[in-house]
Amino acid sequence: MPANHDSSGNEPHPDDQAPDDNDLAWDEPSSIGRMPKSALNRLLHIRICKGDGEQVREILEFGADATGQTKRGTPFIVRATRGNLIHHTVVAALLANGADPFSQDALGRTAIDHVQRRLAMFEGKPRRKPRQSGSLDEHGNLKLPPWELEHLQQHLAENPETGQAFVDEYMRARRKAAARTFDSRAELEKMVPLLERAMARNNRSPGG
Repeated sequence: MPANHDSSGNEPHPDDQAPDDNDLAWDEPSSIGRMPKSALNRLLHIRICKGDGEQVREILEFGADATGQTKRGTPFIVRATRGNLIHHTVVAALLANGADPFSQDALGRTAIDHVQRRLAMFEGKPRRKPRQSGSLDEHGNLKLPPWELEHLQQHLAENPETGQAFVDEYMRARRKAAARTFDSRAELEKMVPLLERAMARNNRSPGG
């Protein structure tokens, strides 16, 4: 029986759930440089799940391991092709920092295997208009859910000296994320040549 797929060509996968860490605690810029390697890799996983290439490059510069894996053993380069929040710049950043395009997940699939399987689900279907974030109202203003506002207010109360700077940076990043459009099909198509070039540099081919 064929697997069920969502509108982005994704089939169910145990690693599609983003880490449940509180981003407000993990993503404070002033604390990243003091993180141990394990925490940097945890934050890298979070940022991969966000599909933000700029943030992924930043955490890699701080020493996170592009060849690392999720808790379930999925290589980060494979995880970057999963989920709905994907972007080719994340794949590019991981490859540029040593990720192995031939690394496999527990299903024996590489990153390009997942990309091609997802793209196959779009064959013969018309292109859809890219989705925009639900975090913007009809006027383009950022709207945050109550729980997120509560976390920010709590952070301000607990950190009177540095809290405002953190909130300002968080809101900047939040607006940037909300302004993105989501087009899984286009992003998957851009991943193919990135992965193929990386495999060619290793003088190997899928399954070789």
